[in-house]
Amino acid sequence: MHRLAPALLVLAAGCGADPREITGLTPVMEPLVLGNNAFAWGSFATLDEAGVEGNLFYSPFSITAAFSMLYGGAEANTAAQIEAAFGIEDEDAWHENMGRLLADLSGEHHRPYTLYAANRIWAQEGYPFKERYLALTDETYGAGLVEADFDTDPGAVREEINGWVEDQTRGRIEDLFPSGTIDTTTVMVLVNAIYFLADWATQFEADDTYDQAFHLGDGSGVQVPFMHQTAEFGYTEDASVQVLEMPYETGDLSMYVILPQDGEDLAGIADRLTVDQVDAWIADTTVQEVEVAFPTFQMDWEMPLADVVQGMGVTDAFDPILADLSGIADAVLGNLYVQAAVHKAFVRVDEEGTEAAAATGISVGDLSMPSGMEFTADRPFVFFIRDNLTRSILFLGRMEDPSKAPLGD
Repeated sequence: MHRLAPALLVLAAGCGADPREITGLTPVMEPLVLGNNAFAWGSFATLDEAGVEGNLFYSPFSITAAFSMLYGGAEANTAAQIEAAFGIEDEDAWHENMGRLLADLSGEHHRPYTLYAANRIWAQEGYPFKERYLALTDETYGAGLVEADFDTDPGAVREEINGWVEDQTRGRIEDLFPSGTIDTTTVMVLVNAIYFLADWATQFEADDTYDQAFHLGDGSGVQVPFMHQTAEFGYTEDASVQVLEMPYETGDLSMYVILPQDGEDLAGIADRLTVDQVDAWIADTTVQEVEVAFPTFQMDWEMPLADVVQGMGVTDAFDPILADLSGIADAVLGNLYVQAAVHKAFVRVDEEGTEAAAATGISVGDLSMPSGMEFTADRPFVFFIRDNLTRSILFLGRMEDPSKAPLGD
């Protein structure tokens, strides 16, 4: 996986490490991080309540970034629903801090890992978008504007958008917008892409990877490859869970794994997966010698994003009659509304480290336009990748059956 590391890693060898601008969670940044993390666990619960089964993986941060851009053009009840779902209290501060965090995560700091996020907007040429909105998305979110002609050839524009996403995610996210999600009624498409590639601070030896049983939720088992090593990791446990921190190089980011205790299951700890409880577990971890056995896996996952955010109360934005996106533009012939909200993600975990990518897209249409401890992850678990400097959850997943997520090329 890491033989194809990008030029950023090559630069690291010849340059001194530059610190990230944001090196800790400040009181000013805290509302944004708490809002994103609350959305992370709220959306995770919504998927569970909706009966979504099996392995899953997505980027709460990418979704928050995309909907933050949409929020910049939302008014009245449409804006209030987005505020409630994402924990937004101060609009100006939210935009300012989201822009700062996006820029900081994406900056070339010559770090020995790759992490960047990119935003872009495709807009119908000649449509009367409001200058204030275009300035916000450009100056604050760094979302370069691409003029497009949805009215004449929406298929070509869709291919262009999907191609940009594929490029930004190193080919890991393909066909973000499926056929039918962009058409002649589309006037704008907002896209966020995020990519991550890092080696473990303490890598696993490939010779120590071998098959063993992973116990499924129904009591049956499958044989899958497990990595093994005994080293110092952050660890804590209580009566219901074991929590492991596996840091990446520099310690700026880590993978955290929440494993139900033997005899417990994911359903039994679902109510405990909240911002406060997860932060408390992380605060309780101490560095100690841990014997780790962890499955390798790779998967792509497409999130039913529109269903999730509507299940969390963001409904008016999707309603052609009730939506109020007048901060984006005064609709030419009808009303602006969200036609589609899509999200895809990819993750690969092996002996060297982790590669993860995700993209979120929102298409906006005009209604009336023409048409020492042991930690053996051998049962379903939750895992997430967090930026430790700001405590922002960047990726979140659930592994129920690694045999359905084998490593690929």
